[in-house]
Amino acid sequence: MSEEAEAIETTEETTGQQQASEPVPITGVIADARFGYTTSERNRFGLLVTFRRGPTIVGSYVVVDYPIEIRPGAEANWSENSRDRQYADAVRQLNRILRTAGKEHVAELPGTPVQLHIDDNRITYWRVLWEAL
Repeated sequence: MSEEAEAIETTEETTGQQQASEPVPITGVIADARFGYTTSERNRFGLLVTFRRGPTIVGSYVVVDYPIEIRPGAEANWSENSRDRQYADAVRQLNRILRTAGKEHVAELPGTPVQLHIDDNRITYWRVLWEAL
């Protein structure tokens, strides 16, 4: 049985009830990585990473995706300082990814080995597989 099938397989307990199994980590590579607008409306930006396992595109994961034009109010409680902290955190996160992968630019990330955790057909976690570098 493939790792993908194991990740979404359900197991049956002795009571006959169905229970979801733990997600199985799978390996793949970064197929594409872009830093810029993440929507066609150009109202959000961040790092958009697409993964591949063999010839199959596994999915995309937005590492950093912050709204550009949301005004503070009852629905969006933030200040310019809190937004600046989020941007700084985003740059630090991008720095960690590049350092772990041994890369200097986002454009160099494709081909980097990764480990993905998929739960309910969603990528819930991923990391650079530094052990394979």
